[in-house]
Amino acid sequence: MRSFYVLFTTFFLILSCGSGDLDMPLEEVNVVIESEDFLSECDIANDECGEELFCFNFNAKGAFCTHACDTPDECGAPSTGCSGMGVCKAP
Repeated sequence: MRSFYVLFTTFFLILSCGSGDLDMPLEEVNVVIESEDFLSECDIANDECGEELFCFNFNAKGAFCTHACDTPDECGAPSTGCSGMGVCKAP
């Protein structure tokens, strides 16, 4: 019986501790990773790109430090957008 009381109390507390106004619209957040290494040339073997970046080999342009993306808004200059491979395009 005691475990039921603890479970019920926990459940009640979780429900009562809401985040306030539930009708508040959620805004989509696009984070642009800014780094001096972004879209600089790199060596696939070393992958010494900055934080949250990785070295990606673009077939026609060579290897550049980039990051993953879902939308063009996530890629800052000098990138021209998000590629079909899910990384920011090389210049």
